[in-house]
Amino acid sequence: MSNNPFPPNPYSPTPNASGQFGGPGNGGNAMALVSSPAISLIVVSAVCIFCMLIAMGIDAFLLLSGMAGRLPANNVGWSRETQITVRVIGACVIIAINSLILFSAIKMKGLTNYSLALTGAILAVIPCISPCYFLGIPFGIWALVVLMRPEVKQAFR
Repeated sequence: MSNNPFPPNPYSPTPNASGQFGGPGNGGNAMALVSSPAISLIVVSAVCIFCMLIAMGIDAFLLLSGMAGRLPANNVGWSRETQITVRVIGACVIIAINSLILFSAIKMKGLTNYSLALTGAILAVIPCISPCYFLGIPFGIWALVVLMRPEVKQAFR
């Protein structure tokens, strides 16, 4: 009999038969491990999508109102209308990629699809397409490190 006056913590991870934490019987520990990087990727992806939608709205307004032709020309050699059109197409690609990262982070948080969660974390690490550019890189690395842990891999099964 122990002299400890405090009851055991019901939220603390319990070791399995081999004395290690995690594993098939301890999905709550894996859920706690993936929760923070998944929420971080969800937030930065949503912010990036929101910012890109605002930028696309401004570009669409410039094109449709005819104000794009009145803007000063650049040294690129393209008309302002062409530059804005290319920028809108690029924004559509970034929105599509960030939507995939957002969806995969939601799946990661629910421990439902390991390959999709891994794909989203890898996409978040790629510069210039990751959520909010360089802000998504540390969160993507964090998600990759967590997803490579054996107890997290087992929890997805």
